[in-house]
Amino acid sequence: MSGQPSVALQSPPGQPSTGQRTLRTLLICFPLLLLVVDFCVFPRLLTSRSRAGDLTIEQLFAETAPATYLGRFSLHELYASTGSFTEAEYLQRLRAQTQPAGHVALVATVFADDTPPNVGIPQLLLALMNNMTPASQMTLANLLYEHSNAGPGSTYWMALQGAATDSKAVDVDRLYLIHLPTKPPGAIRDALAKGLVSVFQDIATQRKVNGLILPFLAVGPDSNGLTVDDFMDVLLKKALKASQAPRFIYLSPYSQWPPEFQESVFASLTQHLTEAGGEGLLLRLYRFEWRLALLSLTLCLFICSKQVPIGPKAAIVIAVAYISMLLESFKLIEWAAAVDPQAGASVAIMLGKSATAIIEALGFPHFVRWGVKELFTPGAQGT
Repeated sequence: MSGQPSVALQSPPGQPSTGQRTLRTLLICFPLLLLVVDFCVFPRLLTSRSRAGDLTIEQLFAETAPATYLGRFSLHELYASTGSFTEAEYLQRLRAQTQPAGHVALVATVFADDTPPNVGIPQLLLALMNNMTPASQMTLANLLYEHSNAGPGSTYWMALQGAATDSKAVDVDRLYLIHLPTKPPGAIRDALAKGLVSVFQDIATQRKVNGLILPFLAVGPDSNGLTVDDFMDVLLKKALKASQAPRFIYLSPYSQWPPEFQESVFASLTQHLTEAGGEGLLLRLYRFEWRLALLSLTLCLFICSKQVPIGPKAAIVIAVAYISMLLESFKLIEWAAAVDPQAGASVAIMLGKSATAIIEALGFPHFVRWGVKELFTPGAQGT
């Protein structure tokens, strides 16, 4: 009504204003926003997920089909594809599946006798050499000579010439070589484990390598070689866990194996993949501690808001104190459990961390009290 003085609407004494309530809500929900960003940047929920249950032996040994997806294991996307490394079409098909586009590497072996420098070149490597450019053949010959005295498990690599100089050139960017002993199987297995771990760690530093072609090294119907169980144990339990690179791995079984050996390879492969992908939800959660900390921090801020007005400074103090306390608790849990590698102990550790995060979030205002400005005293002014 004209002539009447206007009266500004204000919140009742002791009650936060609309702006303060909005700011408090934003501060409490900020960890959830970080969690959403984390999922957008790293859109993975599980580190391992197997689909080997519906794999068929025809898919595994089909030479003309594209690579068959086996699942995700320790953040590596695993495929199976059968073909000849000396055929450009086969290698181009694998390269096309390596997205985003990146370099493709291949692993081969060199066998060394007990009395170096005697070096045995497997059939796979001979076939590769016959299809390399002359420059690559010379480089490889020099490399083999330089490392003829290398010990078991030693690794080295060379860059390969592109297919542009020779229509029959091997269409991969990098060739890794692993020195293996000729016997016994236990020594071969240990050397292969050492070599593959070294290869994966080196690829982690070579950001351009995004795909790795991995034959069943040292595996065959010959009783002197490794079994598929040996090879898969080394791959799944050691090599894949050595680093998160490369993203794409193409297992390449030999199509000329006898049918009965192909069946045993298929049975062993599917068993190992099913076990590795089904070790329990908790063990497969990706970025578990970080995401648990963000979720529990949201709960902590909400509980603390009942005790003290939440402003920017108070939220920062609470967040730093809570996360510091939570990380120390995680270390204490791992120390108490002695970081037992057994699956049961790992599950217990993750359950213990989850319970600790919830308890510390709910009880944080009662566990921690500062005298500075009486931060957690009811009725104190928010900062």
